[in-house]
Amino acid sequence: MTDSEGCSMDRPAKPNYRRRQLGRTLRKLREAAGLSQEDAGRPLRFSTSKMSRIEQGYIPGYNDFLALLDRYGIIASDYDEYVRMFDYAKEKGWWHAFGLSDRGFVSVEAEASQIRTYQLGFVPGLMQTEVVRPRRPAERCVPGDPAIDRLARWAVQQLHHRRVSRAR
Repeated sequence: MTDSEGCSMDRPAKPNYRRRQLGRTLRKLREAAGLSQEDAGRPLRFSTSKMSRIEQGYIPGYNDFLALLDRYGIIASDYDEYVRMFDYAKEKGWWHAFGLSDRGFVSVEAEASQIRTYQLGFVPGLMQTEVVRPRRPAERCVPGDPAIDRLARWAVQQLHHRRVSRAR
């Protein structure tokens, strides 16, 4: 797809998490340089709408990306971190192999570093095992119960081990 200036822009229906992250980084660099979108784009012949699309997560061409880094005052020896981020944003996620698109939460969940859950019941579903579940209605699980604490640590360890093994 090309924009009104004839530049190629990889433009899916909605940018995934990685692309939005790159856009946020470029916006922070522009703001740190004290430039408006118009001021940053004018010497590069980028319209304000193109600058806006880039900062929303639509990936520009590689040369346009390098020109933006240069415009924001990033020296060439510091490009590596940003080029890695650019390449990572262009990669397709693992979920594409299963026919899933970037819609929904798959791309966000893939980048998650923490898992949190909220349930109305006192004991989360993951921990409702024979060890924890009361045997009689009169028994209650109380906060600070060593059995619950052990099980919670075990569950967190299991989630961590799964994540580490997937990363390999």
